[in-house]
Amino acid sequence: MYELSIAVGVIIAAVRRSNLAALPTLRFRGLWFCFLAFPLKLALFQLGAHGVGFVVAYGIWLQLSVTVILLVLVAINLHLPGMPVVLVGLLANLLVIALNGGRMPATRAALQTSGQPATIPILVAHEDPGHVLAGPQTRLTLLSDGIPLAALNHKVVSPGDIVAALGLTLTIGFALPPRQRRTPDQLH
Repeated sequence: MYELSIAVGVIIAAVRRSNLAALPTLRFRGLWFCFLAFPLKLALFQLGAHGVGFVVAYGIWLQLSVTVILLVLVAINLHLPGMPVVLVGLLANLLVIALNGGRMPATRAALQTSGQPATIPILVAHEDPGHVLAGPQTRLTLLSDGIPLAALNHKVVSPGDIVAALGLTLTIGFALPPRQRRTPDQLH
């Protein structure tokens, strides 16, 4: 989904005739936080999916760590267009995760619709370090992973994910200044 957000953001920037040469001058701070968050998220998905004990046991803390790292990254970049929208999406996800024991709930219906029915027993057994199956005890189910993206990538996302993705699109599409038009004097 975020790949699509980036692509749409680039299209918006192109339509706006943004100066892509200005990309290196964009004041995006703390990019190194990505190098911290990405391996943690990768460990959650890859190692957790294979039942690696450490990741399953401490997955809650890894999930919260990734979210906090991303929140810090976004917070130090609130000067960029779209980043406040990303912040709202991440905070919505953090709220749901925190209220549900450190795991993002996923709805049974969304998992089935997205073509992931085999995930349901894994979530029921609490073998996924970052997710749990939504049920009657779930808090804020409306903000949980309940939106199936079967046509896009067979994933289930939350409203917070969609808001964060929209913010990313806005950041990419509107952070770069437009190209300066050449005056007739500059053309010669």
